[in-house]
Amino acid sequence: MISNERKNELSKSASIISMFLDTVYPNKTYVYGELQQKIKDEMNGRFRPLVDKCTEEEKEYIVGVILESKDIVFEKVEQLVDDENRSWFTDDKDRRNLFFDRYGRYLQREKHFGEKALKSLSEDVLNPIMNQLGNPKATESFERYGLIIGDVQSGKTLNYIGMINKAADAGYKIIIVLTGTIETLRKQTQGRIDEGFVGYDSDSTVKKEEKIIGVGEDSLTKKERQAASFTTKESDFDGKIANSLGISMNMLKTPVVIVAKKNVKILQRIYDWLNDNNKKSGGKINHPLLLIDDEADNASINTRDEDDNPTRTNASIRKLLFLFSKYTYVGYTATPYANIFINPDVYDENLGHDLFPRDFIFNLTPGEEYIGGKDIFLDDAKYHNALIKNDDCEEVLPQNHKKDYWLNGIPESLKDALILFALSNVIRDLRGDEHAHRSMLINISRFICMHDEIKDYVHSAFTSLLDSYFTYGKAAEDDKNLERTHKLYDEQYASARNKYPWYEIKCKLYDSNKNVQFVSVNSDNDMIDYKDYADEGARAIFIGGMSLSRGLTLEGLCISYFYRYSKTYDVLFQMGRWFGYRKNYEDLFRIFMPSELMDWYETITESNEQLRIDLIKMQKAMKKPIDFGIRVMNDSTKLKITNPGKMRTAITDYETVIGFGEVIPTPDIYVDVNINKENMTTVFDLLKNDIYHNGLKVENDLITGNKCIKDVSLATIEGIVNKTQFSPANDVYDKSAVIDFLNKDKNGYFDKWDVVFVEGSKKTNSNLYHIEQLGIDIHKPRKKFDVYYNYLRMQCGREQLHNPTDTSACLNSIQEKNKLDEEFLELYKRTHPCKEKQAKKPITPAKQYLDTDDRNPLLMIFLVDLSEDEIGDREKQAIENFKKANIVPFGIALGIPKYTDEVSDVTTYKINVVEQRKRRERENYTNEDTYYEEEYK
Repeated sequence: MISNERKNELSKSASIISMFLDTVYPNKTYVYGELQQKIKDEMNGRFRPLVDKCTEEEKEYIVGVILESKDIVFEKVEQLVDDENRSWFTDDKDRRNLFFDRYGRYLQREKHFGEKALKSLSEDVLNPIMNQLGNPKATESFERYGLIIGDVQSGKTLNYIGMINKAADAGYKIIIVLTGTIETLRKQTQGRIDEGFVGYDSDSTVKKEEKIIGVGEDSLTKKERQAASFTTKESDFDGKIANSLGISMNMLKTPVVIVAKKNVKILQRIYDWLNDNNKKSGGKINHPLLLIDDEADNASINTRDEDDNPTRTNASIRKLLFLFSKYTYVGYTATPYANIFINPDVYDENLGHDLFPRDFIFNLTPGEEYIGGKDIFLDDAKYHNALIKNDDCEEVLPQNHKKDYWLNGIPESLKDALILFALSNVIRDLRGDEHAHRSMLINISRFICMHDEIKDYVHSAFTSLLDSYFTYGKAAEDDKNLERTHKLYDEQYASARNKYPWYEIKCKLYDSNKNVQFVSVNSDNDMIDYKDYADEGARAIFIGGMSLSRGLTLEGLCISYFYRYSKTYDVLFQMGRWFGYRKNYEDLFRIFMPSELMDWYETITESNEQLRIDLIKMQKAMKKPIDFGIRVMNDSTKLKITNPGKMRTAITDYETVIGFGEVIPTPDIYVDVNINKENMTTVFDLLKNDIYHNGLKVENDLITGNKCIKDVSLATIEGIVNKTQFSPANDVYDKSAVIDFLNKDKNGYFDKWDVVFVEGSKKTNSNLYHIEQLGIDIHKPRKKFDVYYNYLRMQCGREQLHNPTDTSACLNSIQEKNKLDEEFLELYKRTHPCKEKQAKKPITPAKQYLDTDDRNPLLMIFLVDLSEDEIGDREKQAIENFKKANIVPFGIALGIPKYTDEVSDVTTYKINVVEQRKRRERENYTNEDTYYEEEYK
């Protein structure tokens, strides 16, 4: 407890820091989460001498004082709702907001919310959502279905606990929160609801000694009516607690909450208790129900055909809802793919509608300090350097291992991960975060029986490190562990190295890591309770599988070691426990994963961003999900969007029409040497013929320096497309679609083409290839690849043959290129305001150089130099075959300038039932050549 005298001293320190912030950022309104980081940065920087002797509690007090004096807001939610003027919640000016007001005071007291931040959370985020729920005071029955999308680890729980409090104020009597399928997650959620809504420790009710916590400590409402919980942290719903409290729905005056797993037996118990004890004979329960389905894409979805009985969990949830005359269903998820593919037309007389979010979808925007997929996995991502390959894990613990696999050690990359965790603990201690929680995640096996075995090896390896740190940490000489730690410190933590020399790090390695715990997290073992470490802060390495893959929050997660494959977007993305807020250690977190998974996560991130764009378009059109179709980008050949059963109603939409402003590449090249030889002969002969008859010449391109031929005839280009052979695995390159597109041109757009030979490094002649027909030498561009069936895949899953700058070839002038670069940079700054000060400029994308009508269309030719890095036997054999024949893999890419906006992008989508219905209703497919293919799994 801080004395009043000490608080006065700390307030003076807070005023000094606050005045500095006002000088640097005058009249600034901060987004929630942004200011906390700026304050801590200053306290660890220029104001460190001012707070150096403060305890962690005192530092938090200083942060709280400053926060309360500043303007802080939440980002407004992106909403997709029906076109009714729904405002029942905000129109009710006479309502007493007892529950939310005390929750607000709790946030101010414990989470340092200022008045403006609380007002923004209430009015900008929660009130729009509340207006879309059913009005519990309505005399007529209602059923409302909605979905709220929030990034992984972005604060969804804060949102729905706020919604629960507002719903209780509005008159909802029964609130059921379904938390997923894992008991560890249910316990964590129950604890948070105890603090934020119930007001007492639910476990204490069983012991008949009520322990007041969280909102229950509010002095203004202690004598007011409280909420009741029919579940506890230790016990899922069994009806005993409800019966012991003597509460029935017929005499219900206080709201009750049930926090339960999505388990068929548990859901049946809830249904039976409600049905047996609280329903009027022959009727439905009249009290309004709010059912919150956390991780709504997990277990809740019906994966069976509509003609069959629905899956048991889905049926149990729908049956529970249908027991009430008035209910609202709200799903929460970070991966909404399965939810938007639910068939909205399904209705059962005993179960009601399926769980499609027919009435509303909200997208929660995280604060600026949130680190998500686009900040890590995209090419220009700020934290792309946080990714570290761990492909060596396959040799020690294969991905497809069985549960009786004999483990004989851990991979070297995992030892590196342990060292980085040790280093991060030292650095955070030196930064003044001594009492902050620290976590490391290890997820490399789905089998519970393997977790303790992995833990033993990890414990042994970490103990070996500690022995070295204790023995040599303060000595002049080093041992191998110290040398390895020093090397990783220099390689990975340059941001800290400039401030903390190695000798300072070395001396604290033992003390900062001697209390690290090793915890197996699964159904056989409990998660640690962070409250037990409130004073000193927990430092733990968590080993697990499924229990670490959904919903669970690991406080202070810094190092993630991940070697788990899934072939679906949603499962992979949910496994990403590393997303979230990393205040004061955003430069320290690292993620170990296979190189292929890095590519997959990039694909998923791009799809997520596209889905968000589509939702914003829906919002602008004032549509609701039942009226506006939804589609999800699905360009990957390896990944599925979600479990096939969850998207059985979806169809594949192949939009292979060539688009203006697009690049049409052939990244999948036949491995057959003879096909490549025929392609090369065909193309070079056609170009030679055009040069001879039309007086063309090979010259050096002004922009790229690559060899090019300008003003090639359309007939030559059509001949190249018609007579070459490329793998049908190239989804976006379709020969007939290209020819059809070119033939439809009535404006002369495609009469003349520029052909460029895309070249690689010119620093060496070892990559030269001589084209006899044209009498020129080309520096072959080196590309990573793998062999898949009968074709070469360039860049192993990125499916990209060309680089962004390749399309700048043959622009009219360097000034034109600079102009297009500047236009993109300006657009980037507008759409990424929080990255405006980023030192590293984003790379101008290939499409940008086509965003002009003042150039010829472009044909790029690739004579590929196959990279020999990290390849297997099939790849080695392919290289040998090409070398023997003196032939190289041959690819092309078309660059179509944006002469007009008439034609859509080239992308493959999965579209849901609503979008299918809309497309059937359209009479014409103007300028499109779309076909559909039913998918049977």
